[in-house]
Amino acid sequence: MISSDDRRGIVQLTKRMFQPNKSGKQVIPPGARQHLDRALASPLFVRSPRQSGFLRFVVEKVLAGEPEQIKEYEIAVHVYGRRADHSTQTDPIVRVEAARLRSKLQQYYATDGLREEFRIELPKGAYVPEFVPAPGPMAITGEETPPIDRVGVLGETSQPLPLKSLHPIWWGVAAIAFVAAGSAWMFSNRVTGSPLVPPHTKIPSSIVVMPFSDDSVARHGERLGSRVTEALIAELRQSNTPNFHVRTTVIKGSTGGPHADADAVFTGAVSMNDGIVRVTGSLEHQASKTVLWNGSVESNFGDRPESEYGLLFENIAFLIAQKQGVALMERQEEEFALAYAPRAEARRAWLEADILWRRGDADSVRKSIELLKKAKALDPNFAWIRATLAFAYARAVELGFTPEAGYRRWAHEESAQALALAPYLAPAHAAAIRISLVLDRNLQAASATCLSALNKLSGSYSIRDQCAEVYSLDGRNDAAAELELRSVRRNERKEIPLAELGWIRYRSRKFNEACSVADQALSLDRNYLPARRIHALAQMLDGHPEKALAFMRGGAVDPTGQLAALSATALTLIGDKEGAIVELRQAERQLARPDRTDLIRPYLALGLTARAKTVMDEATLQQNSNLLQLLVDPQVVDMTAKIH
Repeated sequence: MISSDDRRGIVQLTKRMFQPNKSGKQVIPPGARQHLDRALASPLFVRSPRQSGFLRFVVEKVLAGEPEQIKEYEIAVHVYGRRADHSTQTDPIVRVEAARLRSKLQQYYATDGLREEFRIELPKGAYVPEFVPAPGPMAITGEETPPIDRVGVLGETSQPLPLKSLHPIWWGVAAIAFVAAGSAWMFSNRVTGSPLVPPHTKIPSSIVVMPFSDDSVARHGERLGSRVTEALIAELRQSNTPNFHVRTTVIKGSTGGPHADADAVFTGAVSMNDGIVRVTGSLEHQASKTVLWNGSVESNFGDRPESEYGLLFENIAFLIAQKQGVALMERQEEEFALAYAPRAEARRAWLEADILWRRGDADSVRKSIELLKKAKALDPNFAWIRATLAFAYARAVELGFTPEAGYRRWAHEESAQALALAPYLAPAHAAAIRISLVLDRNLQAASATCLSALNKLSGSYSIRDQCAEVYSLDGRNDAAAELELRSVRRNERKEIPLAELGWIRYRSRKFNEACSVADQALSLDRNYLPARRIHALAQMLDGHPEKALAFMRGGAVDPTGQLAALSATALTLIGDKEGAIVELRQAERQLARPDRTDLIRPYLALGLTARAKTVMDEATLQQNSNLLQLLVDPQVVDMTAKIH
């Protein structure tokens, strides 16, 4: 029989595993990080990104040996994106979310985490988490447990040996076995993956930007250094690379010296010669004096008016932040690979898959998904993989992959997991926006996600691109155009944002501007299909279907069938119905889901309303996102109005 005293001894032995050591620091149980990963991967926390970010931040600080950095202010700034001048006295966000997190933890350990060997607790009135043993079957009660008979080798029963009679050495053996068994269970059941933050990382979570030294004076006597400093601070705050799990704190320094609390300091200089502005910069890790990045950018101010200076400074800041971000990401990946060897192979598979899914065809998307699954198995904590997988699954739904319900669910799950792992990862937000738009066809939800994402990461092209489409489909074309104009200034492949801007001008019924923007895109890539479509549509709507037809026939052959559908429409408007039927049949053969909605346009032009309705009904049943575009397409709107 195990007496109350015996049980107390075992429970106390278990508790000592989690008690602070002689230095006063909390002892971290084996498998603590894997325990955290399992909790955050549970549906309860996947659906609660705010509490997930809170839990990950405070636990990772403890695991890194930095519990003293867990303060209400730090959580507000790094987890909830509050400004550097945030006041915890007037904003109770952390206290409110802490109460919610405690409730979430209780729910988790009552459901999915019921069998965990230990638990993470957030004591009331504090933010430093504690690891405590889970209440087990040997919990102390006022009653004795009933005796347990042992069956001997010959089948007879015998009384168990009283634990009190055991020699002290056997207690030691039992303790070692108990700890070993617990550790073995945790290691055998852990979720592998790279850590949230590489050990001993030099990637800064806080940067102080010192005022740029300035050897130049602008045309009107204004010094350029202060404007470059302000532009860079704004840019770094909106890019956050590569700290995707927390908000990077960016502080403006003073001439008195670097900020003592910042991880890294950025220093720079500005010079101007014959209208060419040259900006040099360097980012140094303060504790180790390691130079994390140094480089320079140049910009030709020439005779530009002062009104354009703001855009030029913004562009300089963007180029610096981009170059620095690339260098920091490469360094971080090296740190991750040292901490978790499979990370490098996972990254290679992800990079290959990212190229494939963007091609958009069924075969490429299918190959991409297989590669991404392999990459995720290698490193389930690599948030970029999950965000890309969400995009690929969404595209699979558009292409009609089965089981469609499965791909929809998986897209939502991977998007939520990416945001839980990396709340400041731009592709994770862009994937969430895309899923709201393409899979849910919920403009209101997509707009709300855009508002949140742009407030955090407006420096990201992927977010601006998705939000520009959302705003344009929602009728907010001026806001959409502003986002795309910023992308045009920044993107290396300018034909992509130029074409998107062309669609916005087209939906705004600014057909001359749409043609002009499409021509700019085509000057960079004369066969870029989206720009060719915009140009042709704008010419048709501007009353020149014959010009549109000549333009389409003058370019490269389009294997997708999209230009054939537009040619059928243009021929109908010209009066050549026989030629239109020929083009229409070609389009019917070539167009694949989801682009079969392009048939609605020539069907309406030819008066084949029953066929147009059939395609519309099929697209509605398939929840085809292209329907959102058709609802605001000027040509389709005008044709429908004539029928009614």
